[in-house]
Amino acid sequence: MDNFLKMQEDELYQYWHYYALSGQEVKLDDNHCLRILSEGESNRQRGPDIQFAKFNLDGIVYQGDVEFHISNSDWYRHSHHLDRIYTNVLLHLVAGGTQQSVKHELSGCRIPTFILPKPCKFYFRTHPAQSCHISQINNSETKNALSTMALKRLEFKVLRCRSSLEYQQLESVFYKLFFSALGFPNNKSPFQMLSQKIEMSFIQQLLSNRWYEPSTLLALYFGQSGFLPVKNPDVTCDFFEKEYKKYYPYLSAAPLATENWNLHLVRAHNHPHFRLAAWVYTFYYYYPQSLFMIIIKIFSERPSFPVLKTQLLELFHIKVNGYWKDHYALNKQRRYIQNKYYWGNLRIIEIILNVILPLMIAQAELRGSHGFSEYIRRFFLWIPAGISYNKIRRNMPWYIEYKSLLPEPALFQAYLYLDENYCQKYRCTECPLNRVQVNHNGI
Repeated sequence: MDNFLKMQEDELYQYWHYYALSGQEVKLDDNHCLRILSEGESNRQRGPDIQFAKFNLDGIVYQGDVEFHISNSDWYRHSHHLDRIYTNVLLHLVAGGTQQSVKHELSGCRIPTFILPKPCKFYFRTHPAQSCHISQINNSETKNALSTMALKRLEFKVLRCRSSLEYQQLESVFYKLFFSALGFPNNKSPFQMLSQKIEMSFIQQLLSNRWYEPSTLLALYFGQSGFLPVKNPDVTCDFFEKEYKKYYPYLSAAPLATENWNLHLVRAHNHPHFRLAAWVYTFYYYYPQSLFMIIIKIFSERPSFPVLKTQLLELFHIKVNGYWKDHYALNKQRRYIQNKYYWGNLRIIEIILNVILPLMIAQAELRGSHGFSEYIRRFFLWIPAGISYNKIRRNMPWYIEYKSLLPEPALFQAYLYLDENYCQKYRCTECPLNRVQVNHNGI
């Protein structure tokens, strides 16, 4: 296969950035020309890769979102054609393959697709943060800068929660956020789609009619995920398939396609099957109490931060039972070690950072409890844990220089904010940490 087709989407980001800065016209093929008038906002979260871009295509000016893919078929393979968040995509750029337009089923619009050519005088840039160094450092000022960036990233999540709470029930928002966290880092999107295939309101209605065993609900999740039937099934897999067939008529949505899931090199404790089991058995462990209502009660007593952390960790310390003691997926056993708990401490910390704290702050602010929201923000900056992100370690080899200034969970949130809002946009001269770019190759 041509090396060009093997390139990562990061290169397409860089090509887009190059063309936007240079202002040159891009010849997409014999008949079409593109000029980027405004680069837009680079988006590394769920949704289109470039948002709010402005570009001239064949003499017509457009303003909207742009999506990058390795090939044309990825648009459908990733189910973007069914996702509302992609309805404002106006341009689809790929690394190679066919240039046939794609369609969004909800808007009914066809989206032009083109191969984005490599600029003539361009060579691939290393991540800008890899070659920067400290210009000046003041521990007090630097700590404030790191804390501010960490809180700004948290605030983005809070605003998203507040927006969701305007038209959804609290339990439903918690449920969808939790499922998004279940999929981190490789299967965030399919877990989000699954939470729409089986909504919290359906679960509540199901449980209000009669008592259901955890295995029944798990069968529904496996079926709607597209994981059933299983090749060469064992007895448990047979049970799941029969249960799913029994209750499938009551479901209003079709199951996900299996190609939505990324199972390549996924570690056993991160496998979607095991994480679905973790959710179901956690949900049932506290049923009929609401898991999030229990969390609210813990916070409302405003314990000291060490006590609060201990209580949250203990809330999720649920021992593995039955089939999942020696299985990490359907009909797939762990050979050498057994699963002891459904949740590891670092996974719980991730859920606290990305689900519990943003939603607690959003709810507190909607109720006017600003003192309570500040208590939660202080807890966010305090949480100690040996957390890490591979992309930060890879792109910011100097990250340990600030390790003494802030606990790692908040520190890495600050790094992510720095990367998304400064490094990736080459806003090096505005760096809040006063770092200086050297060997700044590119244009």
